[in-house]
Amino acid sequence: MSFHEWSGTSWVFFFSHPANFTPVCTTEMGRTAQLSKEFSDCIVKPLGLSTDSVEEHLKWIENDRRAAVH
Repeated sequence: MSFHEWSGTSWVFFFSHPANFTPVCTTEMGRTAQLSKEFSDCIVKPLGLSTDSVEEHLKWIENDRRAAVH
C-alpha cells in the first residue's frame, strides 16, 4: 500500500487500538464503521493500526460474524 496514493487529497484519521477481543478494540472499530458516511462526507479516510497478526484478525472477524447470526 502506498499511503500517499491511497490517501490522495483526503484527510486521514489514523488511530491505533489494543489487541483484538477487547472491549476498546470492538468499540473503536465498530464506531468507526458506523461513522463511515460522516467520514466520507468530510473527505476523511480512517486508518486503524493494530499489532495483532493477520491470523488473529481473521479469528476476530469470524467471531464477530458468528455473534451477528445469533
